[in-house]
Amino acid sequence: SKGVQLCDFHTQKPVILVMGGSLGSQVLNGALRANLDRLLEQFQIVHLVGKGNVDAELAGKRGYRQFEYLNEELPDVLAMSSLVISRAGATSLFEFLGLKKPMLLIPLSLQASRGDQILNAASFEKAGYADVLPEEQLTAETLAARVEALYANRERYIAAMSARQDTDAVAAIVSLIEASSLKA
Repeated sequence: SKGVQLCDFHTQKPVILVMGGSLGSQVLNGALRANLDRLLEQFQIVHLVGKGNVDAELAGKRGYRQFEYLNEELPDVLAMSSLVISRAGATSLFEFLGLKKPMLLIPLSLQASRGDQILNAASFEKAGYADVLPEEQLTAETLAARVEALYANRERYIAAMSARQDTDAVAAIVSLIEASSLKA
């Protein structure tokens, strides 16, 4: 693959990857939009959105790009990212863990999910790999503050992930959940 071309990003600012395309991301996308100018002062943003959800109004914003489902280019985007904002799906978490990307996890509320996102997020937070901002606490203000704090402390998260030796993603998430205080 020739990789994702971000040649219109004219600065050396760190890149935030926002996995905001899944069902139920309206709250995340709204908080991101409300903070876009503030975040773009410090970061570049690659925002993965669901098919048909590209926001044409934001298309020309300098330092911000939306992509629909980047499947084969995702490893390139992950590699260039300084941090990731995402839901707490197990598969995604292990991609971020393997690449040592500090994460801001935004699990759906218990009413909106089976609870697995909350358990995954709590496990990753307890292990020191991620910061967790439950969707019901997500506002424009909390999103910006958490992103800035996560970036400022990224070396601590990377060190925690680097200390991990698991190669089996399934075994790793099972062990994290078993160690979690939210054990079912």
